[in-house]
Amino acid sequence: RRAARARLGLPIDTPIVMFAAHAARSNPWKDFATLEQAVRRLPGLLKGQRVTLVSVGQSGPQGIQDNVDWRLLPYVSDRGQMADLYRAADVYLHATRADNSPVVILEAMACGTPVVASAVGGISELVEADQTGYLAPPGDAEALAAQAARLLLDTQRRLAFSAAAVTRIGHEFDRKQQVAAYASWFAEIAARALDQQSRG
Repeated sequence: RRAARARLGLPIDTPIVMFAAHAARSNPWKDFATLEQAVRRLPGLLKGQRVTLVSVGQSGPQGIQDNVDWRLLPYVSDRGQMADLYRAADVYLHATRADNSPVVILEAMACGTPVVASAVGGISELVEADQTGYLAPPGDAEALAAQAARLLLDTQRRLAFSAAAVTRIGHEFDRKQQVAAYASWFAEIAARALDQQSRG
């Protein structure tokens, strides 16, 4: 984490939360307004400690406001740089109104970054509550902030969630496992279709 921060020019000893999405601030399916409100609450929950938000996907104003260091970055295409951004963060914070199976959550977990996310769509199937991260009701900035602060204040829990996230990705979301799961599912669908045809 410290090496990634050094490479990116990010603060070494400041809590960092990250968010990433296509058109992060204006995407109608994401919920940047709730994310922003949650981040603004964090310094108060962290005893006045400054927090850095790294948001990737749409550039915006930079600078320190309300004890938050805002780093609103454009889309990043370089995989190594994105991996460093995930590694640099203490928590990946994902506020959204609707989502299926967001790759950014899987990427964050693969890089060992615990996730705090809105409990919508398939997110609850990716984030194991109390093991790899926390879930919050959609649109609830207070709950998102409280869960993020919970991890930021508890280094041991954060490290345990980080290790569990990497293990989960390795066991359940590697390429071979995913191909086998899809092949099994397609075979099941084909068998059902053939069974219905034979009965018809």
